[in-house]
Amino acid sequence: MIHSLLGTFRMKLSHLCRATLILVCSFFSIFIASANGIEDSPGSEREITGYVQDAQGEPVIGASIRVKGTTAGTITDVNGYYSVKVASGATLVISFIGYRTEEVKVGSHNTIDVILQEDSELIDEVVVIGYGIAKKKDLTGAAANIKGDKVAERRTTQLATALQGAVSGVLVTRSSSEPGAGASNILVRGVTTIGDSSPLIVVDGIPIDNINDVNANDVESITVLKDAASASIYGSRAAAGVILVTTKRAADKDLRISYNFEYGIEIPTTQPKQVDFQRYLEMVNELKYNDNPAGGLYTVYTEDQVNNWVNNNKTDPDNYPITDWYDLLIKGSAPRQTHTVNLVGGSQNVKTRASLSYEKVDGLYKDADNYYERYMARLNNDLTFSKYLAASLDLNVKYAKNHEPMFSDVWNSILIASPAYAWQWEHGGLADVKGGNNLYGRLVEGGYNETYSTKIGGRVSIDFTPFKDLKISAVLAPNFSISKGKKFQKEAGFTSQDDPTTIIGTFAGCGSTKLTENRADSRSLTTQFIANYMKKFGKHDFNIMLGYENYYYYHETMSASSDHYDLDSYPYLDAGPKDIWQTPVLLMRMPIAHILVALCIASIIVICFRSMFAVMVRHVFIKTLVGVHSRLYQLVGLSVKNLS
Repeated sequence: MIHSLLGTFRMKLSHLCRATLILVCSFFSIFIASANGIEDSPGSEREITGYVQDAQGEPVIGASIRVKGTTAGTITDVNGYYSVKVASGATLVISFIGYRTEEVKVGSHNTIDVILQEDSELIDEVVVIGYGIAKKKDLTGAAANIKGDKVAERRTTQLATALQGAVSGVLVTRSSSEPGAGASNILVRGVTTIGDSSPLIVVDGIPIDNINDVNANDVESITVLKDAASASIYGSRAAAGVILVTTKRAADKDLRISYNFEYGIEIPTTQPKQVDFQRYLEMVNELKYNDNPAGGLYTVYTEDQVNNWVNNNKTDPDNYPITDWYDLLIKGSAPRQTHTVNLVGGSQNVKTRASLSYEKVDGLYKDADNYYERYMARLNNDLTFSKYLAASLDLNVKYAKNHEPMFSDVWNSILIASPAYAWQWEHGGLADVKGGNNLYGRLVEGGYNETYSTKIGGRVSIDFTPFKDLKISAVLAPNFSISKGKKFQKEAGFTSQDDPTTIIGTFAGCGSTKLTENRADSRSLTTQFIANYMKKFGKHDFNIMLGYENYYYYHETMSASSDHYDLDSYPYLDAGPKDIWQTPVLLMRMPIAHILVALCIASIIVICFRSMFAVMVRHVFIKTLVGVHSRLYQLVGLSVKNLS
């Protein structure tokens, strides 16, 4: 036992001596380093200069020089030189478009020269353009590309929202934060016309009305054509730019089954902080005093009310109410959930990718139903019959339901609503709040607005390759859309302060029980015949495309309403009073025939030629307006790229 203790003591003593020796050596090393100035003190900065060139020895103008982990940096001048201040131990990140990014540790160097190597994978990357593909290095127009993985990782309900800040020159704005609300406006390089400045949306070569009809998880890539040189092949429809969406497809020898579940919480952004209640009363008086000083400082609220309102509220909340409208109406968070199933299978002759998703997003209102539900399915099939003949068969389905209160201007109303009004009396009845503008009553009791939409789209294509480098394609793509809207406004009233059974008036916008229903039915058919010849001669690429496109669109809408319902729990038109049933019906038929002849030669010089023939017929009731047949030949694009 004694030997054991001695051994332990010796071991501890040995460790203590070794630790002391290390401490002394460390202190001695630091002292020597400081005396000789070998290492800069932490936090000190010094200037680093250098030169950036390419593999041919030419200066790289405008290369980015960034200090890793910070926002500090600079760019090279017209001669390829740079100067930047960095801290000791920093790392420089040197990058330029089309070149590989280099990272260099500063260390004890004061001059750092860098040679950037071309990124062959980047410049040879194939991107989708109008009716075909091209390498990035061969593009003469302004086009930007974003990968589908970058889009999906943003976890947005609508695809348009995922484009916010993702592509330069593309402005995406939202006017609503309701569940399922997408971008209200997409602009490519700003407003281009006094009319509609929305870009043309093309999915797998087929024009569609809404980019949100595509699930972000199904996107392979998105290309934005920004200028006339890149978008002119689509003619006048591309006046505001073009957004090309390519969906994912299966690959050879690829077999996967996956299920993904996501559950998230949506939290309101920071709201304006409000002053305390007494200060609010003082500010209201100050506002009136500034308009009319002769009336005195206590024009609206007396001095006794200002000083004693908060204390009186504890014993008499009906006459001295204090209402926090934000806390009354808005929840601190709302859940959202997403379920996604993917099935991918691929062989040499048959390749299939199927996806099914369900998503639900709840609103932030406390006592009012507000949610968005969506089911989406997509099936992409690629069939290879021989080396000469192949086909693809695609199908996509979307069903969405949106439920929201009839009173929609909640957020703005909260900001301007006075807290000095009671929303509910002590006996439990709802109060009027200055002319029936009780936000709670209007939101919870005022009815609802419900919309349903179903969209089904398909695409069938046959590809014939008579010999190498030439592919002839025939495409048939039908699309069907059915939507229904039901606005059920309910009569809702407020009670007197003394009697909860006496209704003395109705809330604003809730004067009667009224039902309005809308129906919309549309269908379109796109047919394309495209011949594409791509040939490579050494370092040179030659691409010529000749195509024909026909587009047909039909749209019909109907609206009907009935007012003064006796029952507010039976939202059907035939339940309304027949003597005042109003049925304004609007019928619109808009078949549009669009014939396209396009020739595109792509190498160093890009030439696009387009001939367009359009007919529009519109019927409203019995009146018929037939558009004048027109034919237009135009040189819609000519661009030259100097490679020297």
